[in-house]
Amino acid sequence: MQNSKKPSILIVGTGAMACLFASLFAQWNINVSMLGSWKQAINNINKNGVKLTDLKKKTHAYHAFASDNPEDFVSAKVALVLVKSWQTKRAAEQLNTCLADDGVCITLQNGLGNDIILSSVLGKHRIIRGITTYGATIIEPGWIQLGGIGEIIIEKYPISPPLYDLLQQTNLPYKISEDIEKDIWEKLLINATINPLTAILDIQNGDLLKFPYTKRILKSIITEVIQVAHTQNINFSPDKQYKRVIDVLEMTSHNRSSMLQDIDRHAPTEIENINGAIVRLGEAKHINTPVNQSLVDLVKTIAQIRHSL
Repeated sequence: MQNSKKPSILIVGTGAMACLFASLFAQWNINVSMLGSWKQAINNINKNGVKLTDLKKKTHAYHAFASDNPEDFVSAKVALVLVKSWQTKRAAEQLNTCLADDGVCITLQNGLGNDIILSSVLGKHRIIRGITTYGATIIEPGWIQLGGIGEIIIEKYPISPPLYDLLQQTNLPYKISEDIEKDIWEKLLINATINPLTAILDIQNGDLLKFPYTKRILKSIITEVIQVAHTQNINFSPDKQYKRVIDVLEMTSHNRSSMLQDIDRHAPTEIENINGAIVRLGEAKHINTPVNQSLVDLVKTIAQIRHSL
């Protein structure tokens, strides 16, 4: 039973990022509930708590209540969505059951279009967009390894939502964005470079820095993403974005990207919402994106091969 007098947050998801944020909030004496579909993770979390192994290899367990039934979370005021992009529709329908009328939903998911799906069900006025560059790797269901310290960026909201209050009660690094569209595209660029390459090569993030060939591919991906972003009135400096990617690789050097973890678990990847989104937007503006298309094809091929084993 959760203490109703303590501040609370509902985290939608039970995967790596959901468990990471559950542990980050729980350690600051915030009630954490988790709405998910992964039965083994739900069982482990309710039995052992959310387990986090930090960068010093020390493991901590934090209390959280997990369930696959949205009715267990009726009147939730703050929901943080951290499911995979292909699960967003289901998450929106579940939140429609349990999110309070004046509740807010924050998405820190990868890829493009998650906010549109959530808005179509919950209403645009209840959705707050954001990004994070934290990284985490699943050790076992409900137990994750911190892959690197990142940041949280959320869009400026017309009224001060409870999320701001929760963040202010923690020591988590966050900032309010003045241009969330550009921030989302910058995160998309990071995901589009790091995730597919690590998934294809089966390596940790930091290993991409070890080879001149992978650095050359990173630059090619960045070039295509910037060309497509320009058609959406988003302008980036190639040199600045390359440095940004390198910085993230260094900060999360021991992390196995979410896409690589999906391949490992024979789970669907987010390739269509990341590099696939770049390809589709490019096609609509008559811009060729052969590198991104190749990454999509390779990740899908590897996923099929792994699934058939």
